[in-house]
Amino acid sequence: VVQVFDLSSNSFNGTLPVSLIQNLAEGGNLISFNVSNNSFVGHVPVSNFCVGVHKNSSLRFLDFSSNDFDGAIETGLGGCSKLEKFRAGFNVLSGNIPIDIYDAVSLIEISLPLNKIDGTIGD
Repeated sequence: VVQVFDLSSNSFNGTLPVSLIQNLAEGGNLISFNVSNNSFVGHVPVSNFCVGVHKNSSLRFLDFSSNDFDGAIETGLGGCSKLEKFRAGFNVLSGNIPIDIYDAVSLIEISLPLNKIDGTIGD
């Protein structure tokens, strides 16, 4: 069972396959997911890790940094109760930081530099 999934610093592009994320998350043993420093596009698929049947109780680290992800950060991070670090800086993310991110009780780092995020923090 995969616990650490790291594709960082490669030349991947396109969208992240939802089926891949769902398969990794469904096992419930995934601790770390890192796809930083690639050229992935689309939205950051938070809900596929933290919501419903795909909720992963072991996940501690999510890193989507330095890609071309865009749009708003999905709600759902609050469902990852053991999540400690969420990184999605150096993308083209916009909109508000979802309020449920503060429900992730183990979260010690939120890193979102160099995006287009706006609005009120905590709304």
